[in-house]
Amino acid sequence: MKQGRTLVELAQEVERQAQLKHDFKIKTSALTLFNGTDIGFETSQGPTLFEVTEHTHNQIGTRLGIPAKFYDQLRESYPDMLDFNVNELFRRKPETRMIRTLEGKARAFLSDRYARRDNFDLMKYVLPDLLEAGTSIGLGLASCEITERKLYLKFVTPKLEGEVRVGDPVRAGGIISNSEIGEGYVTAYPFVERLVCENGMVLEEYGQRKAHVGKRITADEDAMEIFSDETIQADDHAFWLKVRDSIRTVLKPEMFQKLLSKLKDSTSIKIDGNPENVVEELSNRYVLGNEERGAVLRNLIEGGIGYTKWGLANAVTALAGETANYDRATELEKLGGTIINLDPKSWISLAAA
Repeated sequence: MKQGRTLVELAQEVERQAQLKHDFKIKTSALTLFNGTDIGFETSQGPTLFEVTEHTHNQIGTRLGIPAKFYDQLRESYPDMLDFNVNELFRRKPETRMIRTLEGKARAFLSDRYARRDNFDLMKYVLPDLLEAGTSIGLGLASCEITERKLYLKFVTPKLEGEVRVGDPVRAGGIISNSEIGEGYVTAYPFVERLVCENGMVLEEYGQRKAHVGKRITADEDAMEIFSDETIQADDHAFWLKVRDSIRTVLKPEMFQKLLSKLKDSTSIKIDGNPENVVEELSNRYVLGNEERGAVLRNLIEGGIGYTKWGLANAVTALAGETANYDRATELEKLGGTIINLDPKSWISLAAA
């Protein structure tokens, strides 16, 4: 399992970012892209310029209907042409957008209905309940991190353990994730830790997710900074209570027994095809890089679990612990869960490759 920060370090970083970030609602007709790298607009403090992140470039291109390959080509070779195209579309199709900024960067270009469900609020409303559960059911933090894309909390409890095979125990837990920049929902999914190797697996099929959708916001020509008010805070409180309840659901003993049964079944579901071809097909379906594909094949051959659905899933989750990028590591843990949950038809077409 990929390790990140300590809980104290995570809390410190979340609080630091909360003090530095600013959100603006603004008509796109008041926005200007400069040199393909920066976006500027008028605020109450005067003209302001922010560096556009890779993520925000993708959001702008997608919203304006500019093909990604063409957008990237203009960025790299013809930034003046990118400026012209983006700025013309901003003005010819004006709409209200939310721009989220942090430390001089425009980190998101979002809908006027995007509801801010921020990491600070998650820590405020959800973490105390997790810590309280830590006392009552022995819940402990397995790993946590905050990246440019998301915040992650992964936790497990020794009071919910069982064997997938003889001598191969797993422990139940959950994972909470949140994105402040439109990279997905607020999610609460079951998380399983394989104790013999500390691999982590996320089983999305059995979890819950909450969308960042709220009331539409409006804006004048100039940017208006968005501030929290009592109404928003009350709505946030109700939202996070629902997230808290979702976490409790994934930690119920009956949920763990359902997952454990699924994992046990996976140990008897064989890979019929050539392992190298199976991993190649897996890579094509779920976009593994060349090095990742080679590592998964090695893990499958050397893992000692056998050529089964359980073996392939763990060949992928084992790679997560070796991966430098925390976001990617978590995606691989989700892929492990996806393999476990493949329906018979999808599995047969993969395993017979």
